[in-house]
Amino acid sequence: FEGGMGFEQQFMEKCHVIRAQYGAIGDELQGRMPLAYAHIVQVLLDVVLWMYPFMALSTGMAWYIGILGTGLLTMFYQGLFDLAKQFLDPYDNENYGKGDDPLVIDTLIAET
Repeated sequence: FEGGMGFEQQFMEKCHVIRAQYGAIGDELQGRMPLAYAHIVQVLLDVVLWMYPFMALSTGMAWYIGILGTGLLTMFYQGLFDLAKQFLDPYDNENYGKGDDPLVIDTLIAET
């Protein structure tokens, strides 16, 4: 390589950028969504699902539509809660994709 001070300066700057990116990989892999996120999603979903039947009956909706709506909301919002649990381990470090539940006791104790 031929070059002067500008080349050396640019080369060293790029080396520092690469080194910084390399150092951030470990942090990125261990970076997890806070446990409180999954809990607040669970609480909000529970409130919506518990309040829906009362709302349906208070507006004069037929009882069978209220039951059907509650079942559908539960089924769809359960997927949203599963997504919130996947945010706990975004890079699948704890094998959530293989059916393991990431809300294990030792993880809860370690994060509180």
